[in-house]
Amino acid sequence: MPEFVSMRSMKSFLFHSFALLLMLSSCKQGSVEDAVVKGKFQDASNIKLLLHELLPDSARIIDSTTTDKQGNFTFRFRPEEKSFFFIRLDNRNYVTFVADKRDRIMLTGEGGNLMATFTVEGSEDSKVLSRYLRIVASTQSRYDSLGRKLEETKSLREFPKIKEQLDSMFIVVSNEHLATVRLYVEQHTGSFASMLIVNHTLGKGPVMDPEIDPQLFASIDSNLSFSYQGNRHYEAFHQKVSGSKAGKVY
Repeated sequence: MPEFVSMRSMKSFLFHSFALLLMLSSCKQGSVEDAVVKGKFQDASNIKLLLHELLPDSARIIDSTTTDKQGNFTFRFRPEEKSFFFIRLDNRNYVTFVADKRDRIMLTGEGGNLMATFTVEGSEDSKVLSRYLRIVASTQSRYDSLGRKLEETKSLREFPKIKEQLDSMFIVVSNEHLATVRLYVEQHTGSFASMLIVNHTLGKGPVMDPEIDPQLFASIDSNLSFSYQGNRHYEAFHQKVSGSKAGKVY
């Protein structure tokens, strides 16, 4: 009898120990509901990275990590819903992507110029966004070049004439950027990323405006309405398109 009780106790102990190991392993590995974002940024060894979620009216830090010697990193988190996120090295050096539960995303890029060089795998919406951000980086480079010329010629006698020419070139670049972005958005009105693109700012304000281009905004709203009813990003976008005064969006 004592031997039988001892054996039963041993079985119980082994069962509970095994269950505990499974639970600890599950906690360490995370849930299948988690999104996992891995990546490698060149020339970014031992750099602290901050992971932000971009909400319709704010942004919040949800995690941080440090790259290894080769620039590798991993974030594991559980989005409440499909949303926009960005990983930031500094104020002008970051990558923005779309993630949802269970996504497995890979990011690569050059640590010193992420926006213009990063690539993404595992998220079609993120690919749409990454190609748009390359357009932004190209336009920003043109703006920066014109800005440098403006600074370099300030002391010249003919500066007023030069400034007039540069101002005209700024307008040309802005108009070209708007035309390029509008065509790009027209091609991706069914992408979740389109909501961020049309509200993205370049310079002092948003690139696009629903009052100026209502048909394009309405097309995005219509194409996303079936899949994203209840999503906070879609609901904020829908309110803006509908003309409600919901405040700042992105």
